[in-house]
Amino acid sequence: QGCALRAVTAAWEPGVQDAREFASEEAYLEHLRSVGQLPAGFKVGVTSFTFVPQEADMGELPMRLTILQADEPTEAYAAVFTSNAFPGAPVLVGRRRLEAGRPLQAIAVNNKVSNVFPSDGSGQQASEEVCVAVAKALDLAGGAE
Repeated sequence: QGCALRAVTAAWEPGVQDAREFASEEAYLEHLRSVGQLPAGFKVGVTSFTFVPQEADMGELPMRLTILQADEPTEAYAAVFTSNAFPGAPVLVGRRRLEAGRPLQAIAVNNKVSNVFPSDGSGQQASEEVCVAVAKALDLAGGAE
């Protein structure tokens, strides 16, 4: 009696993806709710919006923001960052916070747009301002520190 495990990847490959099918979007969402529970002590929030980048005439672009919050600050965390030689400001801020080893209570993750390295050098300050805004919105006792 064996158990075969198959990797699920973002790229479509015959025989690799989960082959389950659902009768409707609601059936799929119900399945996700039944298997996708967060561990006790965590909350998550997700929103989508559009923005117009100032540095390029690309029109409105979609973006998603996810916030993961622990009920209490914790020192038990890890992070994996890009190995890109020119990482964006949010990566630099994240690395610095990881190296500092101070407790964290929330993380903010944006995706869909990767123009996070403004040429004017203001990216790290803007990233820190996002940390402050998230801490304020969540009323975190330790603030953004």
